[in-house]
Amino acid sequence: MKSNEIQVLDPTQRREKGDKGIVINEWEKLTAPSNRRLSMQSLHFLPFSLDWSIDRITLVGNLKEFEFDHTYINEDGEFYRAGEKFTLNQAMPLLAREEAAERAGNGWRLVDKYGENIAYVETLPFKDPTTGKEKGRIDFNPNKIETFLKTDLKSFISMMFDNPHFSRADVACDILDLPNEYVSQYRLVDAVSFRPYYGQNGALETAYWGARSSERQVRMYNKKLEQEKKKQVLPEEVKTWWRLELQLRRSKADEWTEVVNETLDSFYSLHYLPNEMKVTDKVMLAGLHAEHQLISELAVRTRQKYRKLMKQLAKEDELTQHLKASFSENIDTLKRELETWLGAMKVNDEEE
Repeated sequence: MKSNEIQVLDPTQRREKGDKGIVINEWEKLTAPSNRRLSMQSLHFLPFSLDWSIDRITLVGNLKEFEFDHTYINEDGEFYRAGEKFTLNQAMPLLAREEAAERAGNGWRLVDKYGENIAYVETLPFKDPTTGKEKGRIDFNPNKIETFLKTDLKSFISMMFDNPHFSRADVACDILDLPNEYVSQYRLVDAVSFRPYYGQNGALETAYWGARSSERQVRMYNKKLEQEKKKQVLPEEVKTWWRLELQLRRSKADEWTEVVNETLDSFYSLHYLPNEMKVTDKVMLAGLHAEHQLISELAVRTRQKYRKLMKQLAKEDELTQHLKASFSENIDTLKRELETWLGAMKVNDEEE
């Protein structure tokens, strides 16, 4: 979902089947002149881009039985008659013979003709307690699926699931062309765990807020660095690239618009401290920013005071306000993206 004139570039070289030495660039839309500027604080008139997307979808539901439309003998000599029913676990090896699936852990990866991952599917180890039917899940990133494959994947999901549930959605925003040292200073006010990871040079590479098993986990990371480590091909114009990602599960997946807005209300930095703020408060905020865990050692009223000040900084932070504005501009597009996958297949956006 483009928010700031993020332009689609000419495709890089595609890998033909078997050409493992050529790297596919799956991000072909990253750079263009932007109409967004940081015109306050320390970055005057610096252009940058924001790009919102649904980055991951997980569906869980009862598995249907498949039917062969013709008589078939597999490589093990098993005989299937036309109209005979079979399970997902029986179907996936057949797709693997057609080079459309690969075994992965307890499940299977669906792959395209270039061998690139489309989705992950598996049969869950427990059955539906009401119907006794086998349950399964499918997990995929809609951003990485070519348009011509989306119809095929939707058909597969419709054939695979009976009454699936929308159990996870990741909402992401790519922040392009702002200095690393600027973006890396952002934190969340929320009273959740904070786990930063730094590189050998001492620079922040990834930060997590919240537990992995929680209904909401926020991750901010240096996407450009991640892609370079994976030897992905990036446009030369992309100088920096950070991603803010909200992983929403269960009820939070259903309330994604509210959760994103609430999270952005807590996204703050110390780039702009009001002149009228007391020096002692500035020192305390700087200390808590550097040593986040110390806030839990403060008295309740003191904790509340500084969290309130942090929230106020978020309201006045220029990048945060750009993020909120661009999200509002893209809500309808993001909703349509979800409806494309969920509504068309009559998927229930309810957790089990």
